[in-house]
Amino acid sequence: MPFPLSEADMILVEGKLAGETRQWMSNNGNWDMTLPVEWAANPFAIKRMINSLDSLKASVRFTVEDLADHGQALTDFGLDDPSLTVKARFKDKEYRIAFGSPTEIGNRIYMLSPDDTEILVVDSKTIEPFVAPVEDLRDKALFPIPLFEVRALSVEFHDNPYRARLTKRDDQWFFDAPISAMANEARVHSALGRLIGLSAVGLAKDDADASPSSAQPIARIEVVGNRRNNTLVLSELRMGGELVEDFYKGRFEGAKTSFILPRKDLDLWRNLSDSLRERRLVWQDASTVSKVELVHNISNAGVSARSTIRLLKLEDGVWRVFGGPTGSDPLPFNGDETSILGVVKRLEDMVVVEFVSDDPSDEDLKRLGLADPLWTIRTEGAQTLEIRVGSENPGESGYYVQISGNPSVYKVGEVTVDALSVEPLDYRERRIELFPPEQTISAWRLESVDASGTWVPVPGLDRVEVSGGSSDSAEDSVGMARMGLGTLMSDFAVRGYVAASVDPSGCLYQGERIPWSFKLSGFLSGNIDEPAFVILMTRRLSGLVQFGAIESAGVTFQLDQSFVDLMHTLTEKDDLPPEYHTPLSEDESVGVENAPEDSVGGEDDGVESSVTGIGEDQ
Repeated sequence: MPFPLSEADMILVEGKLAGETRQWMSNNGNWDMTLPVEWAANPFAIKRMINSLDSLKASVRFTVEDLADHGQALTDFGLDDPSLTVKARFKDKEYRIAFGSPTEIGNRIYMLSPDDTEILVVDSKTIEPFVAPVEDLRDKALFPIPLFEVRALSVEFHDNPYRARLTKRDDQWFFDAPISAMANEARVHSALGRLIGLSAVGLAKDDADASPSSAQPIARIEVVGNRRNNTLVLSELRMGGELVEDFYKGRFEGAKTSFILPRKDLDLWRNLSDSLRERRLVWQDASTVSKVELVHNISNAGVSARSTIRLLKLEDGVWRVFGGPTGSDPLPFNGDETSILGVVKRLEDMVVVEFVSDDPSDEDLKRLGLADPLWTIRTEGAQTLEIRVGSENPGESGYYVQISGNPSVYKVGEVTVDALSVEPLDYRERRIELFPPEQTISAWRLESVDASGTWVPVPGLDRVEVSGGSSDSAEDSVGMARMGLGTLMSDFAVRGYVAASVDPSGCLYQGERIPWSFKLSGFLSGNIDEPAFVILMTRRLSGLVQFGAIESAGVTFQLDQSFVDLMHTLTEKDDLPPEYHTPLSEDESVGVENAPEDSVGGEDDGVESSVTGIGEDQ
């Protein structure tokens, strides 16, 4: 190894094989090309240079002193005027190696040692990293600052005035200008990655025919790192006095080298405050929320009405529901925590589709329906939050919203707002207590409606003992369903509520009245004659939909999926809607064909026809 190139702080390459003089300077291990252009060095090119000399091996070597004894001189080896010289500086000392002519045979070249005392025959590939095209020796990335080091970014365009600044604080990006707002972490990283990874199309030369005004900067983009800053200055690119519209001429502030950059990649930075701004509005830990209040203002034919639902979490962890115009009327049931916190979580999913105004006037707020909001949502917990929702823009989708403590107005999608409700049943606890907790269910009975409208026991399910007297095998599906149904009645829960009343004729669904088809009665230990509760049920309308009602509780509801599945197992042929009916067996077909004409298509047939096509996609 002639000298340790890896320890150098300057490398200079000259000679006919190099063409233009090439120079690199090291600053704390970061190499920059200073000749023939000022540019960050390609780190891989520097490494190849170092490795080339580190792995240097001479196949033949002889001293300069012996040349005269053989009638030779440096001229015979092309070393009097080297074709390539590599100089390196180590602290205060400079060293040089020189390369001369290629050998007559073999892929070799003559090299003069740093102390000028020896001539070595080395592989000609040794010089390849030093004479590579300049384009391969400069770093392809525009900015030399790695992404993880970036701490701030400033953008300023002068032709269409716009200025933005982002800073990173506590691992989160924020806008400092033109507004004070949170930026989206992922979007900022993506944008910075594209900027830092931007490559120059080529080097630009000054155009003698260009007017002085064309040299005026159009924009400045500054990237701030931990230890260094880089400011990219953009101006018009002109060739032969003509404007090249698809490209900018760029240079780094303080540097002389100009280069060509694609305009489309840089014009994206003209409006960062929209593209990089955080579009999520609510950041709240739902588990800390102890109060949710929804106020809905409705105006119909010039008449305004207000409905309020207030949901409070008591010290014992139980949610209570309050309704009425002001939300002060206590309702006779507890709240369902999953449904209540679902409101908070849906607010977190609210996404901005348009940043409408960051400084709205009173007239703006009135025009956007925020002076007298359609909805007001308040939550209290680790933080207090109020969201005001204005009227939907006629002819367009979305709602205008404003958040307490922030004057900005945003436009959001419809999904979250349309899902809001002040209907108390939507927040009622899904669990219904069918009997006192200190008692136990001992048996149940399932009945169905016959053609005359009379309740008759379902065969085999006239009286099913829940424990002790049952001889069912839990190994078959029907036996498991019989046991499972008893368990579900002990901890009965519904999927959701339909009405705070029970209609004896059935349940209204998608504009049709679906009659009750089943009646489930439960009996408690110590009172085996009178049912403790009765659940009315429709037929199963689809794989997911079946309704029920409890007259004693005064509610109609949608059955939980587990209950629907067990009922289907027990009433396989009776609960399917018409579109699910299987073909009749041979015996059943004969029975229908031989039946009296007035016994076919009775009331039961009418029930089925009323259900046709309902709930298929539920």
